Amino acid sequence: MRVPVATPQRQVPVAMPRARLITRAVSRETQEIATRMAARRVLAGYVALWVLEGAIRKWGPGALDQPFYVARDAALVGAMAAFYIQGLPRRRHLWWPVLWAATFFLAIHGTVAMLMGTVDTQVLVLGLRGYVSGLLLLVFTMTYADATALDAVTDTIAVLALILLPIVILQVLSEPSAWINRQTAGEDASFVNAGTAVRPSATFTAPAGFAPFIGLGLAMSVARVTFGTHRRLLHGCALGALTLMSAVSGSRAIAIVGVMLVVVLLYIAARRFTIRSLVSVLGMLGAITLGLVIANRVFADVLEAFSTRVDTASRSEDTGARIFSGIVGFITEPVQLLGSGAGAHSSVGVQRLGTAWAENDKLKYMAELGVVGYGLAILSLVGALWALVHIVIRAGSAPPTRLMALAVLAAALSLGGVTQQPSIQGGFAVTIAIIALTSGTLSPPDHGGTPAAKASKRPVTTRHAFARAHEAIT
Repeated sequence: MRVPVATPQRQVPVAMPRARLITRAVSRETQEIATRMAARRVLAGYVALWVLEGAIRKWGPGALDQPFYVARDAALVGAMAAFYIQGLPRRRHLWWPVLWAATFFLAIHGTVAMLMGTVDTQVLVLGLRGYVSGLLLLVFTMTYADATALDAVTDTIAVLALILLPIVILQVLSEPSAWINRQTAGEDASFVNAGTAVRPSATFTAPAGFAPFIGLGLAMSVARVTFGTHRRLLHGCALGALTLMSAVSGSRAIAIVGVMLVVVLLYIAARRFTIRSLVSVLGMLGAITLGLVIANRVFADVLEAFSTRVDTASRSEDTGARIFSGIVGFITEPVQLLGSGAGAHSSVGVQRLGTAWAENDKLKYMAELGVVGYGLAILSLVGALWALVHIVIRAGSAPPTRLMALAVLAAALSLGGVTQQPSIQGGFAVTIAIIALTSGTLSPPDHGGTPAAKASKRPVTTRHAFARAHEAIT
């Protein structure tokens, strides 16, 4: 009698699915790792383009001026499309509907404005970009990045600060007509303090775009040097460079943001009172003071020109009243029903349409979007208030990097602007991306991965991806 051999037949269908499960789990883990690494590169590249695109527009071939006006956001959209086509792991969140709703409304509103003849196609497209640029980077960050991308962003800012320092020094020591001070379209520098010292723009197209970089760079370096442990030497050098550039910038906005950051830093240190934090804060403030003293000796003429400009402006206008008006003055301004369309009162709109320049973002919202713009201006004040309240309440527990970024956000939403120029838009986008990265909610993207991958907030490396996958299915 023949005895059937059944053992091998039973083992094959059991072993094969198990191998497939392990392979599939490892593949998902690898996809998550690749997604996070690619997202870090995209965010670092975005920061680099934000800082360096102006240099190409000013000093590169004239044919590159217009392409690099939109290159940063175009590259980001391309990266998002590539991530989606490849099917990389992604999160679901509420910012996607916000982005689509804002884009749809601005497009419909702009079409109506075009029919009314108050805006043309190019101005409308660039104006729409100004309103959704920050949302684009926020959506990408929330969809694909995780908290480990923060180091890539802050390190890139620090390295770029060191690169910009010699450029800024050369600009303030050169004549307005010098090549290093050339603006877009080959024009000489038009921002000059007391008729002698040029207000530096570094690699940005104008000093207004340079100010957000200085503010955000100071915030990140201060947080890293005082409370962090990651590459403190790099950020310490960057802090010295940023302090020196602030001193010779000739910008009152940078001075105001600098004071705000010092106040927030002291408040955080008081709430987390430890010997280490006290020593770090005192040491950093002492180093900054020493740097300013040295700058006063080396760049005496430049700082004197800056002081003369501030004194002249103070005599011709009430600085306190101007700040107050910039924050809440829009409330009493007349409001149009529809407005002129997105971008009508931006720098491009002024050049192409001859419209009036709106220096304050809240007035710009109202002039371009009418009643909806008035609501957006109110929303910006609410956002600034939320940032300040968050700092007050969470100073003892939230990451210092997040708190300092919130201080920069509060200054931008209340005192400055976020939509006027591409450089300003980029600064706002990077700021809210940093706030998102420090929110504590960006765990590795969920794409049906293993329970271990979903639960862990630590970076996953290929070295132990196989082991974690094996644990999850056994």
